[in-house]
Amino acid sequence: MTPAVRVFISHSAADAPGGEAVNVSAHAVRIAVREAVKAAGFTVLIDEVELKAGDSWRARINLWLGLCDAAVLILSPAALQSHYVAFEANVLGYRWSVDPTFRIIPVLAGVSMDDVKHSPLNPAQVSEWQKAADGTPAEAAAGVLEGLAGLQPSGSRAQNIMAQVLEPMLPKAPAQLTSAASVLKIDELAWENVSEARRLALRLLGSGMSDACATAIRYFPDDEEGFRRESLDRIGEMIAAAWVDLKVRQIWSNIRSADPQPILLNAEGDITAKAYVRAATYLELPYLRMKLVEAPLVLPEQGDADGHEKLMIEKVRVELQSKTRNGETLAEMLARAKTHSEGIVVTVHEESLTPGLLSKLRGEFEHVTFFVLGGAEAGRIAGNDLLVITPKLSENDEKEFLARYDTFMGDIRSA
Repeated sequence: MTPAVRVFISHSAADAPGGEAVNVSAHAVRIAVREAVKAAGFTVLIDEVELKAGDSWRARINLWLGLCDAAVLILSPAALQSHYVAFEANVLGYRWSVDPTFRIIPVLAGVSMDDVKHSPLNPAQVSEWQKAADGTPAEAAAGVLEGLAGLQPSGSRAQNIMAQVLEPMLPKAPAQLTSAASVLKIDELAWENVSEARRLALRLLGSGMSDACATAIRYFPDDEEGFRRESLDRIGEMIAAAWVDLKVRQIWSNIRSADPQPILLNAEGDITAKAYVRAATYLELPYLRMKLVEAPLVLPEQGDADGHEKLMIEKVRVELQSKTRNGETLAEMLARAKTHSEGIVVTVHEESLTPGLLSKLRGEFEHVTFFVLGGAEAGRIAGNDLLVITPKLSENDEKEFLARYDTFMGDIRSA
């Protein structure tokens, strides 16, 4: 076995000493599992500090979730109610759904599988994963090792295409790379057998829109050989997109299809949609060429559904026409995008929709993907024929993302 084989361990920080729940038994199980996995020679990916909602936890977890070879979930009463554990389980379950050889081992620490089925973790299909480990800490650790026996690097590791794109934009001099890396508050990814520039790219993406990440970018000089200031916006947008989990691959395949489904997300901001689309752009090879159009929010007037529909169709037409190039018509642009499997995405607020309007928009604009921003009440109008993005954003996820986005972009532009 090689140390490059990585095991992600998910748990609730509330179970640890000083946590809100302080479950001594669950904490002991986690420690026993972690030490047993380490002793067996695996590289352990686990956050030893409490994760807090904010600007970096999702980016860090997304990096680990995409690059691990197997996962262990310590399921306690607190874990079953944890937003973070539910997020991790949902994304890991997606990896398992597209690659049944990917191993996920649940560890029952004070809960039953029936409890899991009646918890927020149920959509992740935990009961269909590998046999659960339980019992004393030693017994649980032994069960985990049994489940990991013969583990090899997973064939479904998410290729971090975004890091490949980011790498050429970084400085070339080793001293500059080292200086930038020295301020990042994320563990050195020594288990990545890649160049120093690629390692820094991965760490930047895993740091997310943190103050440390913005500080690191200030070490980038403007020179002819490497970093150029005109790349700042693109670098910032790519780091912002690392906030989005790898399930966004569903968006990639949907947008490239001949008849894409509308997408529904319980978000409110065009910047949020942009992050999801940008993340999808870089999740697969070849890269997805994308046009993103923002339709204005227009509230329908009561009693004038026909007038509102005509107004919305015309506004979308005007916005799309503004994205044409070299004198081509809108019809030519749409035909070219379909022929070359390019993506054209129009964000539209669900508040702007009336029953049936989304279907009319799809009929009017062939090969356009409508990204519906539904907010807290997503799905009330748009209908059933949509690609619903999960895991859903929790109450504060988007608010904190949008607030941090403006600050982060301002910080790096002032570098």
